Amino acid sequence: MRFAALANILAVLGAQAAIAATIPAEFVVEAKPLKSATATDTVTASLYSDSACTSLVATTGAVALQDVELTESLKPFKAKSATEKPPGTVRMHFTFSTSPPSGDLFLSVTGSVAGAVVGYPSACQPQQPVSDALAVICQQLAGTPACDLASTIRNVAATPVKIFSVTNSGSGGSFGNRAATTATCAAAAVSQGLSCTSTLALLAYTGGDDIASMPSNHGVPSGVPIVAAGSLTRIANDWNDFLDGTWSTCLGGFCDPNGPAPAGLSLADGIFLTGANNDGTVDAANNCTDWSSTTGTFSIGRNDCYGASGSLFCNSGQTLATAVCNNPLCCGVPQGAMLCLCY
Repeated sequence: MRFAALANILAVLGAQAAIAATIPAEFVVEAKPLKSATATDTVTASLYSDSACTSLVATTGAVALQDVELTESLKPFKAKSATEKPPGTVRMHFTFSTSPPSGDLFLSVTGSVAGAVVGYPSACQPQQPVSDALAVICQQLAGTPACDLASTIRNVAATPVKIFSVTNSGSGGSFGNRAATTATCAAAAVSQGLSCTSTLALLAYTGGDDIASMPSNHGVPSGVPIVAAGSLTRIANDWNDFLDGTWSTCLGGFCDPNGPAPAGLSLADGIFLTGANNDGTVDAANNCTDWSSTTGTFSIGRNDCYGASGSLFCNSGQTLATAVCNNPLCCGVPQGAMLCLCY
């Protein structure tokens, strides 16, 4: 019976993956402002997992207005005794190809012409939920091995965010701005044979560009596992889990849970520079003045700390910030490694 249930679930998973890979979405805008745009002006539709439209799931990129899949005018209706007539509106349709969503979705659309795209009634609009057939089945089979295994299979099948390292040949104070460190990670990914659509240095900057904000700022997927490049050893189940002060494993080979060091994580001196607090927010006093000054201090993580007291130097809750290199000359001395994300 359990094997039959598992077979049914796996069949649903296969069908769901094929269907959920294509997600339809629609967005309503005011018609009058839209008339200021021409057919070749562009709009960009972005899909988010939160009602504030900050956690990016997918984007269409710039699309010419004339190429939007379907744009239909909606006639305004004024109820009897209503004081104001609603504006004329236009509904736009978009399609996204992305991993199956795990929750509610919201759409925001921007335009290349200032003021042309005015969302109605809001700039961040909820979408029709994408049905999760596996969730329905698991409500009926909750706690059974078949359901648990199927859930695991779906989670593993999601394309993970991979972490790899770059041994620092220069000092932390010479890393440079976000564009510079992204380029460093991109070059390292190529040399290490990694296939990445995007790369990003796991470094915290001020001005809202910290590690915690990477999904909203840089499109880092927030609902997939975080793994070590090469071995695919799981470090965290998703982005929230990555920032909760505990990881599933350390980045070295001699701490609990015991096992080989994740491939692709050869950390010089056993440390990696972050400039962050353990929750991913920036430690502005310890990030080499946004990695641009060779005088100053920086916070670090250790390859034997994963949120548990795995060694003499580790304390509970320490992952991204296990210590501070607090000599004012720290930022001018090459040491440790930089971690990068591949996604």
